[in-house]
Amino acid sequence: MGNLDFNLYLTLVVNLVIFFTGVTAYLHERKSASNILFFLVSAVTIFWSAARYMSVVAGPDTVLWWIRLDLFFAAPHAVLFMLFINNFPERGLAVSKKLLAMIGTILFLTMLSALSPLVFSGLSNGEIGVIPVAGPFMPLFAILTVGSVFIGVILAFQRYFRSRMAERTQWRVILFGISVSYLSLIITNFLFVLLYGNTTFITFGPMLMLPMIMGAGYAIWKHGLLNIKVVATEIVTFSILAISFFEILAFQNPVQLYFRISVFVLFFIFGVMLIKSVLKEVEQREGLEVLTKKLEAANSE
Repeated sequence: MGNLDFNLYLTLVVNLVIFFTGVTAYLHERKSASNILFFLVSAVTIFWSAARYMSVVAGPDTVLWWIRLDLFFAAPHAVLFMLFINNFPERGLAVSKKLLAMIGTILFLTMLSALSPLVFSGLSNGEIGVIPVAGPFMPLFAILTVGSVFIGVILAFQRYFRSRMAERTQWRVILFGISVSYLSLIITNFLFVLLYGNTTFITFGPMLMLPMIMGAGYAIWKHGLLNIKVVATEIVTFSILAISFFEILAFQNPVQLYFRISVFVLFFIFGVMLIKSVLKEVEQREGLEVLTKKLEAANSE
């Protein structure tokens, strides 16, 4: 293996799973607003986890910058999560363009403030490492992020109890995923830091997002086209990508690293093309089956 510490290795592996889940969910129905929102949640989570890792390993000169960048990506993660829960399983956008523009403006200003001393003004020494000092805008930032997650969870419970039996399994999986992810995140990445100054579990933040991402991804797959051929193709594709990815982590020199990254990118491109072609084939076959049944019904009349 190359010069990779365990935390970086864990972050990269988790991000691979999150990214593949987001991409495959998006490919299942690319025109669906719910699928697009979920893909955006997955993408932002990857950037968030990268900033989270860097905030743990960065030196004293740059650690504050990475901590602020951590919050910069945490804000859109929370808001997009809320929008996804509010939208699923609808194909169209469930909020008006005016409201979406308002939310986007507030989010943009919040993200900008996260990069300034308004949210974190500086650093202080804790029991295990440095602790960021809250600035005057921290309460507003907390209201937006924690409030968005809270609203998303409440909406998920409402949708569960109002859904038909066919959709309840999907919402049950989503609720389980978000409950495990956000409760664990609040306890280890917020309460431990706030009450005890303990930042030991900060680096595990990305891993704690897996239950939420996987639960929502499963719900999207279950709601849309879930064909055994498609599932088998996705499993094979992910297995090949995982092997190729682990080969990257085992690099011995820069030339080997660049070569293995290039191979991984090619595998990923071909994997996406393969999944898209299988999805199109299955959709066409199911469309023909529906048409055949209609013609048989028409001829029998």
